[in-house]
Amino acid sequence: MKMKSFVLTVALAIGLFVVSGGCSNSTLETGGAYTTSSTNSAGEVTTTSDMVLFKADSAFELCYTSLQTVFQLERNNRELLWKTSPEIKHTLDKCRAQVLPILQRWALARKAYVASSTTANMTTLEGILTDLQTILVAAQAGLTTGTNTVTTATSTNN
Repeated sequence: MKMKSFVLTVALAIGLFVVSGGCSNSTLETGGAYTTSSTNSAGEVTTTSDMVLFKADSAFELCYTSLQTVFQLERNNRELLWKTSPEIKHTLDKCRAQVLPILQRWALARKAYVASSTTANMTTLEGILTDLQTILVAAQAGLTTGTNTVTTATSTNN
């Protein structure tokens, strides 16, 4: 029952964030981690904030944190869950095995995007985020139903 309320809470939080358009402020603080500065030939400094990267990082962090919460819930209740269905642990073990490669792909793709903020590089980040979301959905389903719904998450984007 606690897992269902957790999933519902996360789904409602994400839905509220999406429906409300995110934060009410559509700019980032000057000088923050997502701010870049450039100097033109006249010596004028221009600063810009990368809201797209901020939102991608935020979505990835939310998904990763949710996935880690599912893993921790299973670890903390492994004995009880094993009695319910051994398949729960096996399903989550398959999910766990896919997370590190996705984290590595995210780090490389993010580095590429920071070096060159192109649509293609952002599309790669979005594909990797989709892969992580696929694992999260499989982990949540495996935890609540004890069924193995894991597929290897491989987007066409690296």
